[in-house]
Amino acid sequence: DRHEIAGHTVSHTQFLPDKPLDEIIYQVVEDKKAIEDMIGKPIYGFAYPYGQYSNQMMDVVKDAGLLYARTIDNTNKFDFAPENFYAWHPTCHQEKALSLIDEWQKCDQGLFYIWGHSREFAEDWKKLDDLLRRLKDVPNVEYMTNFDVYSLINK
Repeated sequence: DRHEIAGHTVSHTQFLPDKPLDEIIYQVVEDKKAIEDMIGKPIYGFAYPYGQYSNQMMDVVKDAGLLYARTIDNTNKFDFAPENFYAWHPTCHQEKALSLIDEWQKCDQGLFYIWGHSREFAEDWKKLDDLLRRLKDVPNVEYMTNFDVYSLINK
């Protein structure tokens, strides 16, 4: 399995951290159940809608049995292990990834964590294709899902 599906709430609710706790729980838990029923296997990750999260949301995600959650707080860095798996900040959005490849290659070891929405990839498939063609030529690279990274760090 080199592809991973993560939860993203039932209705992609904006300002979810400001909603009542029961609404946050519903959005996270019911989404997780629906995806797992659809794909027939567990999901382990979550992506916060609009990148909006709070300590309370991180607790709900954790209590729902998810192991990590991605933010959209781009670091433009290549840190391998996040400080907090429930506030896992990626390197960059896919729009900026091509411009960071050279910098990333200069790192001895580092996680180049690229995020994007499937609809964005579908809207500009050529950009994704260019990115993947460039990455495939980088030597000594391990391609990993979020679950792979989480599992490696939490052995």
